[in-house]
Amino acid sequence: MGKTIKLNYESVMNELNALKAAKDNIVVKEMKSVGDNRLEITEMMKNQEMEIQQLMTNYVQLLTKQIADTESNLKQLKAQDEMMARR
Repeated sequence: MGKTIKLNYESVMNELNALKAAKDNIVVKEMKSVGDNRLEITEMMKNQEMEIQQLMTNYVQLLTKQIADTESNLKQLKAQDEMMARR
């Protein structure tokens, strides 16, 4: 016979909530001003810093969506399990 996979909903939701809390602690800080410094290396560093900020912002947005999708899927699985248990 096939194996039964049992979803421990509470445990998974606890882990998901921990992930949400960790995500909420991610802070994308704005770059500090370098004044009127116009060195080539300064421009390179500013560009890299802006790219890193954009990457982090995108990462947080994607992580937020992934968490929401996972939470929705878990709720659906729980509802299906409860419906099957009533049969």
